[in-house]
Amino acid sequence: MVQLTKKYKYYTKVTYNNEEYDIENEVIIKYAISTGKEFTKKQWDNIIEDNKYYYYDRLGKNKLKRLITTHELKTFLLEKKAPINVVNKLIEKYEKYKFLNDEYYVKSYLQSKMIKEGPRLIFTKLTEKGISKDLINKELNKLDESINIETYINSKAGKIKNKTKKQIKNQLKKELTNKGFNYSLVNNLVDQLLLDFNVDESKIIEKEFNKIYKRHYKTKENNELKHFIKQRLYQKGFNIDDINNIINKNIV
Repeated sequence: MVQLTKKYKYYTKVTYNNEEYDIENEVIIKYAISTGKEFTKKQWDNIIEDNKYYYYDRLGKNKLKRLITTHELKTFLLEKKAPINVVNKLIEKYEKYKFLNDEYYVKSYLQSKMIKEGPRLIFTKLTEKGISKDLINKELNKLDESINIETYINSKAGKIKNKTKKQIKNQLKKELTNKGFNYSLVNNLVDQLLLDFNVDESKIIEKEFNKIYKRHYKTKENNELKHFIKQRLYQKGFNIDDINNIINKNIV
């Protein structure tokens, strides 16, 4: 004999043959379960089996409130101890009704990340999410990588402060390649787009010169100091004429 002991938002505490179960409210309605109703063992076993489906369906739908991949959902359900047959049925249903759609996921990901991440990084991250390589490549091949690189350079170059033109170019190249964009394409586009990009390096070189000078003027003779500072400033990307001018002006 069944006894309903307490109802919650999604399930009801039910006692059957002195054992307590959490029965999904949808199952309560489906089988018209009520206090005092009798079920055979076989009938009850079918109810419990069906209850697993409705329970994991509820967990799955809740997880699908945000966009996730088929692999991510499958992993989630299995970690929650869902039987594999239930997982497969749920995934089939979700894909049928477009709750799960890896192709849409890839397109949405590319739309939101196309400037922040390059193709190599995108490919790595999506494969980690269980998306098929063929599907990823299919969508990546539709992109013009150069447009995303140009957009990044144009939006970022003018915001980098207190750096020489060479340092700015090197920073942009490093950032873009780290984000997974093609190195050769990055290198060419940075050099091309920043060809006429001008930076007032006078204050920057003066600041760098003073910093190096203060650290080493007591330990090095003038000629050695000049050579040392010249090397350091050149490594930082300053123009050789500007380097010679500030050294000659400050070290006799």
